[in-house]
Amino acid sequence: MYVMQSLPSHQQALAGGIFNTLFRLGSAIALGLSTAVYSSVATTEAAAANPLLPFTRAFQVSVGLSAAGLLFLPFVRLGTQGHAPESNLLRVISRRSGRGAAATETASTTGAAATEKATEK
Repeated sequence: MYVMQSLPSHQQALAGGIFNTLFRLGSAIALGLSTAVYSSVATTEAAAANPLLPFTRAFQVSVGLSAAGLLFLPFVRLGTQGHAPESNLLRVISRRSGRGAAATETASTTGAAATEKATEK
């Protein structure tokens, strides 16, 4: 949802399609790897002695792929969707109302005074 909301409305369908395609492609590759590992382990002598071994190895591949995906997590930067910080909100209001910098300054000082009063209580 973030991908689609962060783009202009005329590009949201394209972003959704790309996201869906990459998700399905990644799922198919992961399932294929897991199946290949299961099939190759199932034909070994160790699998004949331990029938759970192919399932264990396929599970280990899935855990490894999940861990590889978690390595990318620190690089993901998601902004706030649906809520603008107070300072940005005041700028947007002043631009839309056409009052300019004086309105922004007044609104900023009023907001700061209200914040100070709230923290004193």
